[in-house]
Amino acid sequence: MRKHLASRFRVLLAAAALLLPGAAAAQTAGGSFDAFHGTWASGSAAGAPAVTMTWEDRGGGIVYVSTADSSAGAGPLEVFAFRQDGKDYPYAFRDGDVTSTIAAAAVDPRTIDVTYKIGGTRISRSRWSVSGEGSTLTVGRPDGSTWTLARQDAAPGPAPRELDTGYKRYVGVWEAVRNERGSNTGTVVWEDRGKDFVIATVRDRDGRVTMRYTLKYDGRHYPCVSDRGGVNTITSVFVDDYKTDWSIYLADGSLSGSGSRIVDPDGQRIVVPGSGGGGSDLIWHRAGDAPTDGILTP
Repeated sequence: MRKHLASRFRVLLAAAALLLPGAAAAQTAGGSFDAFHGTWASGSAAGAPAVTMTWEDRGGGIVYVSTADSSAGAGPLEVFAFRQDGKDYPYAFRDGDVTSTIAAAAVDPRTIDVTYKIGGTRISRSRWSVSGEGSTLTVGRPDGSTWTLARQDAAPGPAPRELDTGYKRYVGVWEAVRNERGSNTGTVVWEDRGKDFVIATVRDRDGRVTMRYTLKYDGRHYPCVSDRGGVNTITSVFVDDYKTDWSIYLADGSLSGSGSRIVDPDGQRIVVPGSGGGGSDLIWHRAGDAPTDGILTP
C-alpha cells in the first residue's frame, strides 16, 4: 500500500521537464521568502494543464502556498505552509497520503532546497529558484520534473500583523477520554513551531494518523491533510484566552465541519463540545509535552 502511494506521489502532475541538478549546495539555517511572494503561472504544454501557484506571506517567516491547474472540476492541486528551517510540514496534494510532508531549507535569497516525504521516508529532493530579475520561478516536482512559471503579480501584499494569542496553552500531547459513547479519537499532539504557528497530529485509538494540519490562529486557511484524501484546509481563531473556534473546508470550498475547543485554566483538559459521538463532548487530558519537531513520532 505504501509503495503504491509513493508511486502515485512521484507521478503527481508530471510535466514536460528538465531534470534537476543532482548536487545540492550547502544550506543556510533559514531565510526569507520575499523573492517568492506573489502569483506565478505557466501555460499548457505537451498535454499538461496550465498551473497557477500563489505564495502568501503569513508573517514570522511563514509562507502559505496554494497551487491550482486547469483540470476541470479537479479542485486545488496542493496546499502547504512552511518556513525555511528544514523541518517537515504537512503537504496536502490531490489524491495524497495523510503522512505526506514537505520541507524547505535556504540556499540563498532566491533559492531553496525542498524535500518530499511519505511516512518519514524521503521520496525526492528538488531545488526551487527565482531568476535574478525576478520574472521566473523554477519548481522541482516530486517526480523529478520541473515547472517553469512566469510571475503574474510582481508586488506581494503587506505582511500580516503579528498575533498575540494563548496558543501555547494547547501545545502538548493530549489523550482522549475513552468511553462507550466516545469517538475513535485516541490522541492529538500540538507542536509549537513558534510565533503562533503549530502543527497538529490526530491519531485514532489504534495509533493510526487520521489528520494532520498546520495552523496559525489568524482566521485564514491552512493545509489540513486527512485519511480521507483530498486537499482540505482549516481555519481557527481565539474567541477568548481559552477558547478557539475552528472550521474545516473541502477542496471545493464547502464547509466540512466546525466546532470549538476549550482548554481549562490549569492546562490539563480540553473540551470539544458535541464531538465525542452520540452528542457527548470529546474530552482530552494532557499526557505530556510535545516534541519540537516530531510530527511522525508516536
